[in-house]
This record gives sequence, structure tokens and C-alpha cells, in this order.
Amino acid sequence: MKACLEPPIQPLAATQEAVDTCSQRKRAAKLADVKKFAPKFLSRFQRAYSGRSLRCAVDSFCAECMGYEVSEIAHCTAPACPLYSYRPRGGGKVRGKRANQ
Repeated sequence: MKACLEPPIQPLAATQEAVDTCSQRKRAAKLADVKKFAPKFLSRFQRAYSGRSLRCAVDSFCAECMGYEVSEIAHCTAPACPLYSYRPRGGGKVRGKRANQ
């Protein structure tokens, strides 16, 4: 008989707890960075992380992508980005609606 060399499978709940803890640590680190380097975006990141605002999540993503330069968001050069049409201050023709409608 062969010995089983696979590691034991962890219960899903324990794995999810580890993922949640890791996510919380990463979010806390991100909030600390935002507070230090771009404090005017802190409230948007907090709302996005709380799950209260999809708009704040998109705004935060775009701001981070563009180096926290609000004026640069309108000049985004990444049309392949899934959020391109929904970006703040200069989105495409599609604002809040699906492109094929």
C-alpha cells in the first residue's frame, strides 16, 4: 500500500478565517499608507473597505492606479481596464450602464 503524501485538508472555516485575517492585515497596511501618503483619499478607502460604496471602491482603485493624482484619472491610458468606463472625472460614454445596452 502507498502512504498518502498529501497534506491533510483543512476545514473550510479555518481556511476562510486565515484569508479574512490576511485581508484585514493587508487592508490595515493599505489604510496606513493612504493616511501617510494621500490622506485626502482615506475616507474613500475606508468606505470602500466597509462595503458601503461601490463608487468609492472604483474611485479608490483609479486613484491608486494613477498615483493619487486626481487630475491624471481623466487621462487614463488603460482602456482595457474593466473600470475604464466607470472611472471618476472623465469616464467613457458608458457611465453606470452596460456597454451593450
